[in-house]
Amino acid sequence: MRAAMALDPQLRDAVQQAERLRHELRGLATAPVPGSLHRRLRAIPDGRRPGNARRLPSWAPAFAAGTAVAVVAALAALLLRQPDRLPQDEQVAALREFETSMVYLQRSATIARDEVTTAVGEGLREALRTSREAIGNGDSE
Repeated sequence: MRAAMALDPQLRDAVQQAERLRHELRGLATAPVPGSLHRRLRAIPDGRRPGNARRLPSWAPAFAAGTAVAVVAALAALLLRQPDRLPQDEQVAALREFETSMVYLQRSATIARDEVTTAVGEGLREALRTSREAIGNGDSE
């Protein structure tokens, strides 16, 4: 309440006026109330629910509405700020995916190189062995 009063001079003036009025009313002399008046006043239905149900203060709906507006404004501000961060988040995610794909490509290139080297080496060895065997068989005839 004090924070709201600091921000709103009209509210601050109204609260100060209410405090002065309350102080002046307390300073007035009280007159005794006859018992018959008490009985008649208690007999008047007040429209409240039975039991210990209490009536909300008159400022409660305004306070609730103000709180709701503040919450909605804060959520709207957060939601409106997220698009500024989304492209950066998407860029970071894209860079991470690119990095991951490059690591996979490097690994697959290494595996493919090793397999090609092995296959070529085995093919050359097989060709040399076959030609040696052919030359060796031709010399003995």
